Amino acid sequence: MTKQETLELISYGESQTLEFKKTTGELKEICQAACGMLNAAGGRILIGVSDAKELIGQEIAEGTLRKIQVEFQKIEPSYNPEITLVDLAKNKKIIVLNVYKRR
Repeated sequence: MTKQETLELISYGESQTLEFKKTTGELKEICQAACGMLNAAGGRILIGVSDAKELIGQEIAEGTLRKIQVEFQKIEPSYNPEITLVDLAKNKKIIVLNVYKRR
């Protein structure tokens, strides 16, 4: 996903298939949103974006993506979201979690 595609997606605002979270500090809420998407139509969770569509970005430390994966392993049955990183500026990125509907 490109930066332009991400900005266009953000412009639509949150919905049943699109959720914004400011930071990975909200992992519990991120997993709750993902569970809802898994049981519905699927969707995307953008980490580094406020509810007001403000681009905050997230600094990606060595263990950041691993923490996301570990938290998602707690979902029953466990789930591994597709993760994409979108560059913003300097060391800031938006983390895009693609959550596909369970079959």
